[in-house]
Amino acid sequence: MSEAAVTAGRKLFKPFVHPETGRVLLPAGSTLTPQNIKNFQEAGLLAALGPCIDTRTRFKDLDGFEIEIPELPDIIAMFNLKDPPPEAGAIAKRKALVVDDAAFMRTLLIKLLQPGGFECFEAANGREAIGKYAQIKPDVVTLDVNMPEIDGFATLQALRQLDPAAKIVMCTSSGHLETVQRAISAGASGFLKKPVTPESLQNAMKELGLPFPAAT
Repeated sequence: MSEAAVTAGRKLFKPFVHPETGRVLLPAGSTLTPQNIKNFQEAGLLAALGPCIDTRTRFKDLDGFEIEIPELPDIIAMFNLKDPPPEAGAIAKRKALVVDDAAFMRTLLIKLLQPGGFECFEAANGREAIGKYAQIKPDVVTLDVNMPEIDGFATLQALRQLDPAAKIVMCTSSGHLETVQRAISAGASGFLKKPVTPESLQNAMKELGLPFPAAT
């Protein structure tokens, strides 16, 4: 975020710490005042303040509830993201983001994905998934439908805003046709019914152009 975007009335999503002394200058949740901005500008700290500011994009989920997510540039700043230089001769490993509020289900899906050569990352809810997606840039996302705070459909919509080309497979214990149709209409790339089996997962990955290696 540029210095020009640091304006009064914005809140901090994390503490603003002096880059040299480590002293907390403003706690998380603080609202910036004109005097704050003037003081930090005079001290040459305004640029360092930018990544702490909570700027959000508001939109409505498919049920009409208004939620808000950080804007993509601020997610990137939030995690201080940088693409590491590739190692010489290294083959890029496929990445999967497993999103489910049930820890046992995340563990199961990770165990099923790893034989396919996927490096797996976890998110326990929609908000965490949105942040991690920008951070790791996964090749595929498995996304639970029923989650607290932000359900799978709203998370799907948010991820689509971040990356229209994202490969997102919805997972649910409900096999009702209307649930499947709603997922596809919302932009899901595929659909998995729980309990997920190795065969159903591998078929879903194959349809997305991410086939498992042939058994030897």
